[in-house]
Amino acid sequence: MPRQPPPTHRLPRGRRAYAAGQDAEALAAAALTAEGWLILGQRVRTEAGEIDLIAER
Repeated sequence: MPRQPPPTHRLPRGRRAYAAGQDAEALAAAALTAEGWLILGQRVRTEAGEIDLIAER
């Protein structure tokens, strides 16, 4: 999944953290896929908050 650009209102430090978080999520998704997991969702928003990855073996 390509990285989305960070919102423009974030400070430079926040933009770096946002980008690093997205990169880490992409690496985790790739590692899970390589081990046979199926990625069902990424960055899923719920009433309780955001779920970074939903995967099923």
